[in-house]
This record gives sequence, structure tokens and C-alpha cells, in this order.
Amino acid sequence: MRRRWARAAWAALVLMGLVGLLGSSPYVDLARILLTELEALDVGAYERLLVVAPHADDEIIGTAGLLMAAHDAGLDVRVVVATNGDGYLNAALRGAGLLPTTEGFRRLGALRQQESLAAMHLLGLPAETLTFLSYPDRGLASLWTAYWSHDRPFRSPYIRADHSPYLLTYNPDAQYSGDFLLGDLITLLRDQRPDLLAIPHPADEHPDHSALAAFARLALAYVEAEHPEYRPDVLGYLVHAGQYPFPAASTREPPNLLLPPPAFSEIGAGWKAVSLTEEGITRKAMAIRAHRSQRSTLGAFLDGFARGTELYAVIERPLPLRTIAEGGPFRPTTWLDADGTQIGPVLLDPVRDQTMRRRVPSADLAAMHAARWEDDTLVVCNRVRGHRTRALSYLLRVVAIGTDGVAHYSARSGYNQLDPEFSLSDTNMICDQVPLNDLGDPWLVALSAEARLPGGSALDTTAWQFILLEPATAPLLDPEVVAVGGEPAPLPVPEPGDH
Repeated sequence: MRRRWARAAWAALVLMGLVGLLGSSPYVDLARILLTELEALDVGAYERLLVVAPHADDEIIGTAGLLMAAHDAGLDVRVVVATNGDGYLNAALRGAGLLPTTEGFRRLGALRQQESLAAMHLLGLPAETLTFLSYPDRGLASLWTAYWSHDRPFRSPYIRADHSPYLLTYNPDAQYSGDFLLGDLITLLRDQRPDLLAIPHPADEHPDHSALAAFARLALAYVEAEHPEYRPDVLGYLVHAGQYPFPAASTREPPNLLLPPPAFSEIGAGWKAVSLTEEGITRKAMAIRAHRSQRSTLGAFLDGFARGTELYAVIERPLPLRTIAEGGPFRPTTWLDADGTQIGPVLLDPVRDQTMRRRVPSADLAAMHAARWEDDTLVVCNRVRGHRTRALSYLLRVVAIGTDGVAHYSARSGYNQLDPEFSLSDTNMICDQVPLNDLGDPWLVALSAEARLPGGSALDTTAWQFILLEPATAPLLDPEVVAVGGEPAPLPVPEPGDH
């Protein structure tokens, strides 16, 4: 086996050496990815697994192999599904044969819950493994950035409700708001105390996935602040990213492995893999097919995840905010801390990962830099692969977490007007500065950036990166939104052919 991988590595190196001559190609990308270190995940080293999924099917697409391995190893396995996927119009019309009415979308949500129960049954896991939170499909990003307070909840345009109408709901009293979703996740983490937590990859391009990753990481930060001895391992699973799953179906035989997309191979702290036997692949494929409402529109995409490996990126703890002792505040390549050590980027973003970003370098976000300036100012600089341009709008978003609550901040700019020379240098940087007292003197901030068409859609969006400003005292949350959920007994699990 070692000799075989050595030959593959040499072949990959030869191919990579041709990059300058041949340019980027699927073969060069595959050669590069073969050199990515994929460490086997030792599931038996854990006692309790909690999987957090955005929609009713993501728990199977991304983690069916992990769920089976954990169950077989005797772990306490729990799955939390944040939304019922009741806002997918094509699935309602084609997959479920429902009319695009309020009742039709609600029936779709209830159906997708039953499909998840059936899929879990096919994996050999009991129905009580699943917990449905029933928050709004295609609404989690809005809860994170705009509808935080339960005093002004989000209203789903599909099911026409601002709270769950479903029988299977963990916290029936919850409003569709960021504080309630955060409270539910905190309660679940406190109660279950998993030592292995699987969440969506923070850089997943589906807004529900990236937002849920942010909610889960914030919930964990609260629980860890309360219990400093509690430090579970956190892994991120990827579903939506460019042409993922990678390699394409036409090139995956043999060895039928799922590999990290090339653009992701150079970011993050590494990847762990769960191997599936032939029987495991078959069971995962059957569980995927149990989600019948999705197959008419996404069948080939879903089937592409039934392979011999599942991949998980290692998710790091929030990074400490470092202070600039030397260097220009809007030139992050010059930043040094008090020890004279260079302050590097806090986040690397995949580049050339979409057709538009390959063609428009000024819209391709590559890295984020953040540091403290003169004790009371947060400076954030985002680097694009090309040169910044006034033809695009660059947006910085900040979610600040303090002992008195959560504050949201955003700034839109092309370049920082406070530095007269900035427009003449560092032409690939977009910088903003935020007084920390404007954020309520937080102990933790989450940062994200966007490159947008003015008045139009986002061309690139980074993951949310969490930065620790100071050690957290016991954070305060509204007791009303940290409630103990009471999930009703699940409905009878249908056989795979009954829906």
C-alpha cells in the first residue's frame, strides 16, 4: 500500500510540474489533491457524537458513514436537523408533486422529516437519534445577520409562519430568530456534551450551511466559556462547493474515493477521512435514495456522495486577536506584534473555486487579516486575488458577542479613505476599522466579507471567522431563549417504499 501511494505521489508531482506549461486542468487538480494528507478518523476514541445538519438530508449526504461507524463503535449518537427543507420549490413541484402553496410547503417539510427517519432506519440507527429543530428553510442566514431578536422574528415566505407548525419540533415555543436558534443549540450541547461535534463546513457555499456552522460554533463558544474543561473535537463536512463532490463521477473509478476540492486543499488545518466498506457504501446509497422528494432534481448530485470515503475538515477554536505594535494599520503585510512576530491572516478563503471568480480576480476573496490597533480599534483587511475595483462593492460584516448580548455591524467600502496613500499601494486590500466600543466591547467577534455587484448579488463570500478578544467571563443570555426543548415522540418510521 505504501509503495502504491509513493508511485501516485511521484506521478502527481510530475503532473504538478507541468502546471506552468499546461495551466489548470482537472488532471492537475487531481494530482495536487492526491498529495493532500488525509488522516483516518479514529471514531473509537470518542464516546458521544453530535451531528448538526442544516436540512433534512444533509445528515445522510455528509455524515452517513460517520454515523454508522460511531454507532457500530458503541458511541452515543445524536443528530440535530435545523430545518425541514420546506422551502425547496422544485422539490415541492417535482419530487413531492405538491402545489406551491403554504399547505404544500408544510406537507413537504413533514415529508422530509419522515424521509430522514426512514434514512436513519436504513443506517441501523433508532428514530430517537434524530432531533428536528424546524427552523425556516432558506432563512438561517437571515437569522444570523438580520433577525436576531425574538421580538422581531423572521417569517418564512414558504410556510407563512414565524414559528414551527410541525409536530416534530424540539422547542415548540421558539420563534424564528437567531437568539432562539442559538439557545436551542446551547441547550443541546449542555445536555449531550459530545466529545465529537460534526457541523457544516464554514466555507460551504449554501447560506443555510455556512450560517448554521456559525451558530454552532458560537453555541460551543458559550458552553466552553461556562465550562473551560470542555473541549470537544469539531469537524466540518462539505456539501456545496463548486463542482463538489470531487472528483466528478466520470473519474472516480477506481478507487471511488471522495477527495477535497482542489480550492480547499490549501486552506484549513487538514482533513480527516472515514472509510466506508462496500456494504457501507450500499447502505449510504440506500439512505440517500430514501430522500425521494429530492431525487427528481438532485439525484445525480446526491448519488455522488455514496463513495468509499467521507471527508471532514478540522475546525479550529476561535483565534486570539493580536495587537499591532509595528506597521501601518492598513497594510497587513507590515504588521508585527510586540515580540516582533509577523501577524498573519486569520482566514484563508478558497480561490478560483467558481467560474466567475476565476474570470474576475477582483471578486475573488483570498484572505482576511484582523488585528487590534491602539487598544480600542479593530482593523480588518480583506485581500482579493486581483486588484480591488470601484466597479464592485466590498462588504465587511461583524457579529459581536458581549456579556450584554449580540451586536451586528456592517461596512461597505472600496478602499479606506483615512489613509491618503492607501489608494496608491496595497491595491489588492480592502480595509475597514471599527471602534470596539461601537460593538459593545465584545469578548468575541465573528467576521465575514463579501464582494458584490453594486445593488446586486454576492460574487464571493468568506466563511465566518471567530476571533477571541479576551477570555470570556460567563456570558449572559436571555433565559427565555435558552429553554429545555421537549421533542414529542417521533411518528412511526415509514418503510422506504411507503412515501
